[in-house]
Amino acid sequence: MGDDLSNTILLIEDSTSDAELTIRGLKRLSNPVVWVKSPEEALDYLKKCGGDLPMMLLLDLAFPGHSNGMDFLRHIRRTPEWKDLKVVILTQDETEAPRAYGHQVELYMVKPGNLSKLMTLIDNMEFVFEIMAKV
Repeated sequence: MGDDLSNTILLIEDSTSDAELTIRGLKRLSNPVVWVKSPEEALDYLKKCGGDLPMMLLLDLAFPGHSNGMDFLRHIRRTPEWKDLKVVILTQDETEAPRAYGHQVELYMVKPGNLSKLMTLIDNMEFVFEIMAKV
């Protein structure tokens, strides 16, 4: 792609309203956000990135049709050039946390549904980013 993506967050979210709310909340972090609507679009994006990968993936788990965020996560972890990508889960499904942590996600968050609660989650993400920068 040629751009420096080291501070970019790749948001993988099918819901336009959830994506817009998340992007609005993420603005306070000053990280560029690239939004794709499916795991398939995310794979295409990552393939185009080559070795210049985003800082992290912010991944929903539930997608319509055959897409599945957990399958995408497994694929990422099995692909040598992507296996170390930082992944934060942001989903409505509270039950998948143990499986997600089994695939080395940095953080698992349940979607709050409103901006003020999202800002609290963003504060938690900001803390995670600080830790990730030190590792």
